[in-house]
Amino acid sequence: MRIHIPETRPADNVRLSPDYPQEEEFAFGNMTKATFYHFFYFPSLNDQLFDKYIRMHGLKEKERHSLKRKYNELLVKAALNIRKDRMVVKNPANTGKIKLLLEMYPEAKFIYIYRNPVITYLSTIKFYASLLPSTCLEDYTTELVKEKVIQNYKNLMHDYFESKKLIPKENLIEIKFEDFDENNLDFLKRIYDHLGLETWEDASPHLKTYALAHKHYKKNKYTITKPELDKVLKEWSFAMERFGYEIPDNLDII
Repeated sequence: MRIHIPETRPADNVRLSPDYPQEEEFAFGNMTKATFYHFFYFPSLNDQLFDKYIRMHGLKEKERHSLKRKYNELLVKAALNIRKDRMVVKNPANTGKIKLLLEMYPEAKFIYIYRNPVITYLSTIKFYASLLPSTCLEDYTTELVKEKVIQNYKNLMHDYFESKKLIPKENLIEIKFEDFDENNLDFLKRIYDHLGLETWEDASPHLKTYALAHKHYKKNKYTITKPELDKVLKEWSFAMERFGYEIPDNLDII
């Protein structure tokens, strides 16, 4: 049987290929049950999966040890594959696993890119709407998905604001997505400088080529109902205030 992989991701039109980097949580989900991403098959298990495998609540010591061993095995295989001593992993689930990651990799460096929570909400909903029909193994409702997106983000952000205190200041940089989007190369240089990475001269030509190749990429435009917006603002007001955001000017409210 031949499987066709689309050239772009359905949710955001970003180019897609088996040869491109992906979130390692997808590969991790093929190695173990200890991942929140099994939500994509069983949305009704959201609370159980999120609490156990992102917040690490109620995880037995044996399970915690197994999770760490399997995750390290995955990263070692990836490092051997690219033949590099250091690599970048991009994984939203790791936002809630900072304490665990520091136990495993005390010298790990963290890049946190934050975005207007309203756009984050709409982007996540669009992502789930495009993905779940092809992955889900049970019935679900749009209302359930929206409820869990609001719940998960609220828990994740509260946990992040608390656990980031564990990271040495020189090993964490936080960047506003909208600023990065306007001037990505300057912010990439800032990341290298802040984190003490010594390979900017080698990396910058490749990063510049990649940025130029994608400079015409068009981001999604979103529409939201007034009641839905009001709920997001109510539940996520703490994050809006912490990050200094207001309702996006280009948002279509109906």
